[in-house]
Amino acid sequence: MDRWPGGDVATERMPQFAAIGEFAGNQVIVLRDPELTTVVPLELGGVLLVTAIYCEGDRSLDGHLEVMPVSGWHVLPRKFRAAGGDYALFDGSLSGKALKDPALQPKILEEHGGVLRFALAEGTYDVECFGPWDPDEQTSLWLTRVVRSV
Repeated sequence: MDRWPGGDVATERMPQFAAIGEFAGNQVIVLRDPELTTVVPLELGGVLLVTAIYCEGDRSLDGHLEVMPVSGWHVLPRKFRAAGGDYALFDGSLSGKALKDPALQPKILEEHGGVLRFALAEGTYDVECFGPWDPDEQTSLWLTRVVRSV
């Protein structure tokens, strides 16, 4: 993350909400929109990235995630290869230096939920997208699953 240059990612050319890219010899997962995103660990390994376009709050998400869509997910054609260990979810338009600037921390926390850290075991993962998903009139979400390939 320290070497991350920041800047605009060419997300307007992304055919889906998420894409797999490269940075400094490693794969990265890029999400198209910078809204608030949270990380939910999956029981069988991997993570669910939940991006809130709008919602009532964290508690409203819990009930919706229990009844996530089963079909209609788009699987990216490219696999994500995790080296294992810690990963970070952050606003990619900000540089690594800006992400560590104490003066910017309140703004980063308010606008993007801060920098979220999560772990992925070494392996190959499918990246699946679903959205926008509007489970009720007060909620609109993009869902991105990073699940172990079989």
